[in-house]
Amino acid sequence: VNMLLRRASTLHEEGLLRKDELEVAEHCSLNVSSRDAEGNLQLNEEELETLRKMVSRGMQRKADQAAEAQKSNPSPLMDVLDKPAVKAQPPKQPSMCNMS
Repeated sequence: VNMLLRRASTLHEEGLLRKDELEVAEHCSLNVSSRDAEGNLQLNEEELETLRKMVSRGMQRKADQAAEAQKSNPSPLMDVLDKPAVKAQPPKQPSMCNMS
């Protein structure tokens, strides 16, 4: 739960999770577990699933954003792979430095 909440917070800071979505995630994290009358820890699956969905939304936006960036600015490596091999120039003679 703490890991999911940290991820939601990070996604919010990156602009990938809206404020209201972060608030829902925070609310869910507080209500995921509770104690019953005997003091046994109870897990609220619905709250946990909602928390997961909020994080999933942000992660999907991040993936979409990365895909858009890839489309608009392909990797320089892809440019290299498309070009024929370039022959390397032989190294120049090293110059001698005079040390005084």
